Amino acid sequence: MDREIGVFWPLRAPGLASIGVTASIPLHIVVQQLLLGRTEGLAPQQLAAFISGWTSLLDLLKRPELCLPEATAEVQAALVELVDAIERAQDTVLGDDDDASP
Repeated sequence: MDREIGVFWPLRAPGLASIGVTASIPLHIVVQQLLLGRTEGLAPQQLAAFISGWTSLLDLLKRPELCLPEATAEVQAALVELVDAIERAQDTVLGDDDDASP
């Protein structure tokens, strides 16, 4: 399903999928600003708290039945897809190689 939420967050970009990028470039910029820009200069304990809060928020948003219990199934599914797109952008921006085979 190729569709957009707003102007800046395409959930799938087929033209970019062939090069391994599935989230939009604007989304990458937002994730980079939120993760890297706001964590620069934080003490280790502050960084750990920020990352914990970030991941907890994404985990919560993956459960739209808790966040938006009155929303339609379509809206709830779109929220889950948006979180997936954010996580893909996060992996791209941070260069997450945890899943790469040696």
